[in-house]
Amino acid sequence: MKYSLKALILCAIGAFFALSTVVYFWLRPQFIDVPHGVTLLTICVFLASLVFLCLSYIFWLRKEQDEIVERTIAERTANIVQARAFQDVILDSIPDIVFIKDREYKIVHANKAFLDLFPEKDQNMIFGYTTFEKYPEDRVEKLLEKDREAFENGYSETAEAIMLPNGENRALFTKKTLFTDGYGNEYILGVSRDITSIKEAQDRLAESEERYALMTRGASIGLWDWDVANETLFWSPRFKEMIGINDAQFRPVLDEFSDRLHPEDKDGVLAALQAHLDEKKHYDVEFRIRREDDTYIWVHARGQAVWD
Repeated sequence: MKYSLKALILCAIGAFFALSTVVYFWLRPQFIDVPHGVTLLTICVFLASLVFLCLSYIFWLRKEQDEIVERTIAERTANIVQARAFQDVILDSIPDIVFIKDREYKIVHANKAFLDLFPEKDQNMIFGYTTFEKYPEDRVEKLLEKDREAFENGYSETAEAIMLPNGENRALFTKKTLFTDGYGNEYILGVSRDITSIKEAQDRLAESEERYALMTRGASIGLWDWDVANETLFWSPRFKEMIGINDAQFRPVLDEFSDRLHPEDKDGVLAALQAHLDEKKHYDVEFRIRREDDTYIWVHARGQAVWD
């Protein structure tokens, strides 16, 4: 606006001077004696009018340039705001915990999942803070270990059970990656996934496997598995113990089993196994199998195939 007003004033002054000069030279023949000084002054006025007109044009160009710059800045600002809004929508839709920390370990950005970890009354004390302000110093040092590792090495990851700010005990798997913004400032992007349910399932499975191992050992039960597609055989430690071999002596192929079958039982056992695979007949057989010391023991075998 200021450049537009200046250009208008200068243009008006220049036009006035130019018009005065034209009027003077138009009326000059009507006067007989006009001092040369007046003529010279009139020429100077004309030249001044040209100067004012040029200045007005310059101010007009400046005005146009400023308007272009302002429009460009406004458009880019709108694009940045829109991109940031889209980014926030995407981040907030991610169930994982996402956050960004600066070199002082302060939170500069985070998604809704991260904010929800904190009681509502404390959510205004997140951005610009480490969120560890109330923790004992030794606890803070422990929590910052992986942050420092990420800043130093470019990456860190950890799986740990922690108590969240909202009081919940959860197991989290966290990755932290170093990145640099356009101004050379370093940050770390942290992504934490809640693996509590997975960890609990793994613990239950390990407990179940331990119980089953104790049960099978006490009942003298050996487990076996044959992967038909890959032609690999598995025997449990108890099965190997029953046969009298160790891991180094075991061959993970079906011949390990078939070569140990008693000659009188071999055809019937393998036929029953094939009938189970081809016709889905029940596999429940008794046979003699050779131990490593060349003695035979009677076993009762049951099996169930899984078809894909």
